[in-house]
Amino acid sequence: MNQFWFLLGNLLRTIGSRSGVLFAVLILLIFSSGALFSSFFLLGTPTPDDTGPSLSADELFVHLSPRLSQQKINDLYLEIREWENVSQVNYCYPQEFGLEAMEGLLVIKAISVAKVTELIDALSAIDGIAGVDSLSTRHADSLSASVKIGLLIGLALSIVGSLIVARYAFAELLKGFSEEIRMMRLAGTAEQVIQHPIVAIGALCGTIAGLLLIVAIYLLRFLAITHPGSLLHATSGWVNPTLVLTISLGGFLLGLVLGGLAGVLGASLTESSKFQVYS
Repeated sequence: MNQFWFLLGNLLRTIGSRSGVLFAVLILLIFSSGALFSSFFLLGTPTPDDTGPSLSADELFVHLSPRLSQQKINDLYLEIREWENVSQVNYCYPQEFGLEAMEGLLVIKAISVAKVTELIDALSAIDGIAGVDSLSTRHADSLSASVKIGLLIGLALSIVGSLIVARYAFAELLKGFSEEIRMMRLAGTAEQVIQHPIVAIGALCGTIAGLLLIVAIYLLRFLAITHPGSLLHATSGWVNPTLVLTISLGGFLLGLVLGGLAGVLGASLTESSKFQVYS
């Protein structure tokens, strides 16, 4: 068996109740860091310029150019109505929604929320359409300054807290593995061979936290899509699939980096005097 995997397995078996609790707290803190990071991009309310008619997650407002003739509008209406990803389309006047614009509107309902992005791309490419408004295109970055500061402080505290907890967790783990470390040193084992499995445990904690974050984000996205009123206006960032995927991967990467840093911190503990073979 590869020496790395052998040592990693022995280290994992060394985890006891006390160190296990500490590692669980470490995973929770890394998860919290990722959640706070994601909040900067996924939470918020529409900005004043982007408010306007209320929309459900599967609805689009298509703003028509005032230069379009009535015949062109009719042709466009009939064309869109036949699209497979459209369940309903209505022509409306802006005044019906309290808007002062002169152009007409097409209110389109997609067959599902998953088809909204596809519809936006198709509609934006049509000549004569001035703009497409949907819940996924509205900005969701209008967090107040105090909230942003609070998120930054929380993110900094969770990162610092995860490193502090990591030190205690690895110290507790290595306490039960000290004899093996001394024996390996007596046998002339290279320091990197001892430390790499320790770093891997930290990376594993980060990976678990990152995967939990991805699950949490997509559960909230499902809630935002199926019950748009339940998250109030904060749902606007959750219905954009590209944004959700990007932030999920970014949060996972942050968790992996923090876990790796925690592992490096834990590996550095092997250089302390208690693990040396010389008095």
